[in-house]
Amino acid sequence: MTLSNLLKEREHVLKREKIRDIRKRLNISREETAKILGVSSRNIYRWEHDINIRPHFNLVARISKFKELEKVLLDTFKKEDIDDWLNTPNEALEGRTPVQEIISARTAEDGIQSIIDLLVNVKYGVFT
Repeated sequence: MTLSNLLKEREHVLKREKIRDIRKRLNISREETAKILGVSSRNIYRWEHDINIRPHFNLVARISKFKELEKVLLDTFKKEDIDDWLNTPNEALEGRTPVQEIISARTAEDGIQSIIDLLVNVKYGVFT
């Protein structure tokens, strides 16, 4: 990805859909969002409250993947059930919670993708 594309993507990631909006739609805390994105909750606070602060370029792909996770979660569960599902041990994840799976993955993007894959299986009845 070129620098120009990274700049455009970074602006797009937070321009139309702010992190706070995604958090509220998913009904998850700032701390959970920070864990999922692999940053501090202070960074999340800054992104949500200061329009001049933008995530570093290396977080653009992670935030885009987080937005993809949001879509799949909202397609699979009722909003009020998402937080519980993200924080409940899951047999398909060998007893880890989805948040723990994301945190323990090689990269946050890989962890988020594994949860997206699991959700697709849940949606089609392969796992619960």
